[in-house]
Amino acid sequence: MNNIVGHEHILEMLKRTASAGNPAHSYLFTGVEGIGKKMAGIRFAGLLNCLSPSEDPQGTCKVCRRIEALNHPDFQLVSPDRGSIRIEQVRQLQEFFKFPPYEARWRISLIDDAHLLTRAAQNALLKTLEEPPISRMIILVTSKPHLLLPTVRSRCRRIRFAPLPSGEVARLIVGKKKIPQDRASVLAALAGGSVSEALRLDTKGFTELRTQLLNALAQAHTFGWCNLLALSAKIAGDAESAREAVRIISAWLRDLLHLKSMPDDSAVTNRDFITFLRRQADSLEAARILSCFDELVRSLELIESDTNVNRNLVTDVMLARITRILSGRSAAA
Repeated sequence: MNNIVGHEHILEMLKRTASAGNPAHSYLFTGVEGIGKKMAGIRFAGLLNCLSPSEDPQGTCKVCRRIEALNHPDFQLVSPDRGSIRIEQVRQLQEFFKFPPYEARWRISLIDDAHLLTRAAQNALLKTLEEPPISRMIILVTSKPHLLLPTVRSRCRRIRFAPLPSGEVARLIVGKKKIPQDRASVLAALAGGSVSEALRLDTKGFTELRTQLLNALAQAHTFGWCNLLALSAKIAGDAESAREAVRIISAWLRDLLHLKSMPDDSAVTNRDFITFLRRQADSLEAARILSCFDELVRSLELIESDTNVNRNLVTDVMLARITRILSGRSAAA
């Protein structure tokens, strides 16, 4: 487990479970994307089948290495195919479980992004979860457990993985992409503890969007309606851009509340705009900043809704109201 960052208490618990030899027949690993859940599941499979688990905590034996390389006859990884996990894949899993372990102690199937199981696939999986064969195990890995049927969730032992600390995420993405530390710190703070999300945000498009939005927030009293409406049209182009805008604005508002409550700016996300943040934090009451969060929540609900909403109108209203509040005027003025 030397390549898994954080989650020490979970990894230690999995080691003890493997050593005791009495694991559950099904597990549900949950937590935000990009924090090591799948890697931990693969490593758990290795520990359960390790040739000498007490003497090989890092999983260097040939069985552990083959499982981590996805090249062992008693380990199966099930992944989404074209955006879903279909009933045919579950039937292949059930066929895999018809045979006892060939070389190892446990025959294990890990289903990654399990929330993408279709309803038919989940119902088919239920039979295996309800009547698990001896020496077989299923590990479900998901960032969205609420999309699984309650009957599926209730038949698994749930292991909750916490988001990684922002400092750890920043260190990892600096190592992976050799980007400047200050940019890595901003991306890590915006990524919510997810390495993969921080890497996804490291694009020219996101950087430009963040700069434009923060300029609008920092200069709320002088930014101008034409510029604001042009920016609104840009972020309304697709739902993902609108969600990213909400995330960027939310981080700005959190920074303002932080500076309102304490002078230390070490936890501020947008340190490259610290002068503007201090000025706004000094001039605004906390209640007005909190009212901006209300606007964000309302806007996000509309953006995420299944109704045929006019997204550009939503972002127009959101930006207009928030910039008016930040400029010291009433949102309804």
